Amino acid sequence: TATSAPKVVFLHGLWRRKESMAKLAQKVEELSGYETLCIGYPSSSQPLGALADMTARQIREVVGSDVPLWAVTHSMGGVVLRHMQALPDGAGLNWCGTCMLA
Repeated sequence: TATSAPKVVFLHGLWRRKESMAKLAQKVEELSGYETLCIGYPSSSQPLGALADMTARQIREVVGSDVPLWAVTHSMGGVVLRHMQALPDGAGLNWCGTCMLA
């Protein structure tokens, strides 16, 4: 079977929106050729477990569960990612690596 090309998921920090990662995502896509995806979540209104579930669901809806994923996170986005990875079976997502920004 053919392996899907990796995708790069961008997760914003506290009190930000997915648009705050859009320029960086666009540049990564231009330079790498990998498809990027900016995911938004209500960073200040839900507990971390709920944010992890919600964010994982959004990602699965867009890319499925077999696609290799790289994450670029800022601040709280990294915390949400770590909670997703700690869910049973990694929330059904195929994480390959992470770049955590401050």
